Amino acid sequence: MSMPGKLKKIFLFSFLLIVALFAMNALVLHLLITCPKGNIAKINEVMLHKLDYDVTIWGSSTALVNFDADAIGEKLNLSCFNVGLNGTPFVQYSGLLSEYLSYSEKKKLLIIVVDINGFASRDALYQGHAWLHHLHNDNIYQAIKTVDKDLAVKSRYVPLYYLTAYDRSFLYQNIKWIYLYPDGKSELDNHGFRPQLLFWQEKKQAFSNESLKLTIEKSVVDRMRSVLNQASKLNIRVVVVVPPCYHEATKRITNREEFEDVFTTFSNENIKVFNYLDSSFSMDRVNFYNYLHLNAQGASVFTRKFSEDIQRWMDPK
Repeated sequence: MSMPGKLKKIFLFSFLLIVALFAMNALVLHLLITCPKGNIAKINEVMLHKLDYDVTIWGSSTALVNFDADAIGEKLNLSCFNVGLNGTPFVQYSGLLSEYLSYSEKKKLLIIVVDINGFASRDALYQGHAWLHHLHNDNIYQAIKTVDKDLAVKSRYVPLYYLTAYDRSFLYQNIKWIYLYPDGKSELDNHGFRPQLLFWQEKKQAFSNESLKLTIEKSVVDRMRSVLNQASKLNIRVVVVVPPCYHEATKRITNREEFEDVFTTFSNENIKVFNYLDSSFSMDRVNFYNYLHLNAQGASVFTRKFSEDIQRWMDPK
């Protein structure tokens, strides 16, 4: 074969390969943007600027399963949505919250849930597949970069690099969910709240006598304070809430005073801190399915009390 013929084949192969890669990229983006399941569904709603409520609840799994958005909205006579993202620390979702603040027209009240692990940092993304297709957004990029700078930079600036972060099982499950179960439940159902019909299992929740020192990273505290101030400057009222934690775990904490002192630096006229570590809910394990998470029954009772506390703060008589 002549040299021009070989070059022509090489060019054609390269062209077809590039087309195939960009076609795959388009397919993956479509699957990610339309995914109704898991954290990614809520992330997409915010990034597409579709989610807009009077009250939004932010946090990780302790926000997701502990706070009934419908009950809070009904009590306050305001629309409410639970944006709790399972397994996701503040440093990772802080960019999403900043993005929400930048466009929401209804925002009146933010509820930020900070459990006893809330000031810890991470050295790896949780469910990176839910975030990487939004790295073109500066708010998301800056937040993700604080967790995994190398992955964030390469995924944003190297074409198609983000595809290397996805595994086949995720894409397969996504395709199956969309096309085989189109009427299945979405993460957006129930206004984002996911009650857990579970009960305490003694054997799984055995406590040791070892002390527990909470991680309090200054960078996480500073980032949280920055976002809270961003909201406050927009005249949005903010509630920072420390949810109940079963007392057998709480009493093992050796630096609880240090943890609680952080919250005193957050308070101003627009920011209120509610701490339920010593509440009656923390004393009764019938409310929990593990030391950190309330079950459906506990969440229902706790949300009712929490809603009343917020109402009194917002509308003192």
